Amino acid sequence: MAQVKADNRTKADTPTSDNVLAPGTLGGRVRVMQEVYTFASEAVNDTILLFQNLKAGATILDLVVDLTTTTNAVILDIGDSDTVDRYINGLTATSIASNRGQVTAAGGLFQSTGVNYVVGTNDGDDQVIITVLGAIPTDGDIKLALYYTED
Repeated sequence: MAQVKADNRTKADTPTSDNVLAPGTLGGRVRVMQEVYTFASEAVNDTILLFQNLKAGATILDLVVDLTTTTNAVILDIGDSDTVDRYINGLTATSIASNRGQVTAAGGLFQSTGVNYVVGTNDGDDQVIITVLGAIPTDGDIKLALYYTED
């Protein structure tokens, strides 16, 4: 049976100045930032700032979201100041419902462009934001966990 090496293993085994691995690619420490936001009186197109600003070079591994509301249906994008739906596009929760989402889930709401995204690629991509798209929530909350590596 033949064995072949994946891209990063090949680079690690035969390093050159042309194929240096990014920090955190092999042996990096996974870091987590958690956030909770309670809805009150947001308006359509309002922006909610999340977490601390990420350092340039941080690689996004996953974003897990739990959205709960008991009133209006809510539609949200989660992204950054450069691309408002980089991580999740159109997350929805309706009356007495909870919707869990994560960037690495297949298909649907979740944007593959957010997986392994390197912060600092574009201006304004260091601040994770929520954008309220449609219905305005009057109660409930959103809990988020951002998994990333920066070293």
